[in-house]
Amino acid sequence: MNTQDLSKKIKDLLVLKQDDGSYHLFGQYLIIKNTEGLYIVKNTYEPYAETIEFAQLKHAVTWCVFHKNKKIKDLDKIEQLDQQLDGLTVTINIQKRLAEKNAENKYIHLAKLYEDKLKKKLAQEAMDYYVNSSKNWQIKTFKEYMGH
Repeated sequence: MNTQDLSKKIKDLLVLKQDDGSYHLFGQYLIIKNTEGLYIVKNTYEPYAETIEFAQLKHAVTWCVFHKNKKIKDLDKIEQLDQQLDGLTVTINIQKRLAEKNAENKYIHLAKLYEDKLKKKLAQEAMDYYVNSSKNWQIKTFKEYMGH
């Protein structure tokens, strides 16, 4: 195996967490947590590309794996699901508080709470598909490079 092949293989598998809390993936992506608690993805190969925000680190990593594997049509869906899950978490917490505090409209808030929990469950199942797919690709890539 020559040095260039080895370098490519290492890059394809490389995930580093830096002391500052940032992550470097595959020699191409940088994930940084901002002051609002969102994870910002930067593609270092495309310095003028837009940065993308995610509420959860695993969703940011999933997006990077899909981008690396050129699954471009799925990238928007991963972003949308992350935003939807984050929004539903906030809405669910609001509905819980309203149901507890507002006896007059308690059942209306409980119905909305149930509906939002159902929406979140469906969105989470969809996101889990993408997260699991990205894990499986990485495991497959690792096994291929290890010769198994």
